[in-house]
Amino acid sequence: MLRLPTLKTLHIQKFWDSANFITGTVEHCPSLETLILDGIETDNLNITAPKLRRLEIFYEPYGLRYALRYESVVAISAPRLTSFKLRGDYVLPVFSTVNLHCLADVYIDLGPDPEGAWGNEDRFPLDVMNMLGHLGQAKYVTLSSKTLQVTQVGDHQFIPRESEHEETMEEEDIISTLPDSILHQILSSVDTKAAVQTCALSRRWRYVWVSLPNLHFDYDEFPGADDGTKMRRFARFVNRVLSLRDTSTTVSRFYLWSSYYLDPGLVKNCIFYAFQHNVRELMLWAPYPKPLEFHTFESLTSLALVCNDFSTPPDKPLGLPALRTLHFSCCSYGCANFITETVGNCPNLETFILDDLMLKSLNITAPNLRNLELAYKDESCNETEIVVSTPRLTSFKLEGEASPVFSGPSLPCLQNVHVDLVPCFNDEWHPPDAGIKRRMPLNVINMLEQLREANYVTLSVKTLEDSGALFWVRIVLVEISFDAGNVNTVNGDGSDGEK
Repeated sequence: MLRLPTLKTLHIQKFWDSANFITGTVEHCPSLETLILDGIETDNLNITAPKLRRLEIFYEPYGLRYALRYESVVAISAPRLTSFKLRGDYVLPVFSTVNLHCLADVYIDLGPDPEGAWGNEDRFPLDVMNMLGHLGQAKYVTLSSKTLQVTQVGDHQFIPRESEHEETMEEEDIISTLPDSILHQILSSVDTKAAVQTCALSRRWRYVWVSLPNLHFDYDEFPGADDGTKMRRFARFVNRVLSLRDTSTTVSRFYLWSSYYLDPGLVKNCIFYAFQHNVRELMLWAPYPKPLEFHTFESLTSLALVCNDFSTPPDKPLGLPALRTLHFSCCSYGCANFITETVGNCPNLETFILDDLMLKSLNITAPNLRNLELAYKDESCNETEIVVSTPRLTSFKLEGEASPVFSGPSLPCLQNVHVDLVPCFNDEWHPPDAGIKRRMPLNVINMLEQLREANYVTLSVKTLEDSGALFWVRIVLVEISFDAGNVNTVNGDGSDGEK
């Protein structure tokens, strides 16, 4: 090491495994004001310099020996430091500082291994944000476009300092002065990854995300190629966020979204975490683990299970006493009993949505149901039996590829009906049964007869053309128009008329 008591500027270049040399030399240069470390390669860097004002560190991205190291622990104690610059690729900075009260300017230009060779690239954004949190006293922080792209902190920006020194209101941005409850509402409009990254903005934002009431994890928006590495990174990120979150804060809304198969253990962990924190709204847009365990969600009011693998129903129907909104998707032929029993176990259910259905029969009994939406996707062109017992139903919507055989008791509260059926009779890959094709118009007309208590009935042009329902429109809807007031009907020539 060097001993230079009057030295003010020191520039060290191309030193490998030089941690002890740098630390010892800096300690024996008590007058040092500027330190530049250019092309260093070390996994541990400790700098203590009482008079240091300017520090620049550039990590060497080349060399086989450095490929064996991915993290670099950086500890700085420099109470008079005003300028700090850190550059380099292939490095994860694990940062800690002491006494940086005079820090004014920070410049960061970092990037992870572009090929993800070490498998730790998912930790890079969190390590960078942790480092920026230690540098939160700086008046200005400049991030390179490369760093911004990887961490997704935001646009190139100046970040106001938040320190113990007096500040004027001009130096503090307006948003940061808002209470946590308002900031939570703002962050709830983005996914949780973006929300977590706001901790890098300043000290004020460092821990705002840990008490967010709404969690939104979206695998499709997670950076990286769709492969096993991205899947593991996404799972680690979700589990890390859940482990660091404030456990005393309840969860209002929990969304887990993926168009790819996720690890069943991750899905189970998310369900259990939501259950422990009294979630009110839960959406799982991902294949669920079997068996599906929902425990007893006393607080759950809204549930959406949108799965790519719902052809095999859960082992047991769900029982959710407080549930008001239920949404199932991709339910196939084996799910009929599961749906019927689940709806029966939700006495307060008001809205029920089923889409991408492939069911031959559906029986719904729900005394408090007000909104029912069914969207079929059955390319086999089978007849679909629909039995509805919902005395308080006010809105009914039926769409998709189906030939409905509808039945049920009176619907005295019904106000709005929307029907948009697209029979697949022209599908050469799934030719229809001649009897089903012949009965289709009569089935639709019979259904509309049973829904005639509605104040408003909307039929798509496709339904009118392919189902033969035009005859019913000319006869029945005209009668409804006299009972309900001014109702737009369809005349025999296809033009609109008002009665």
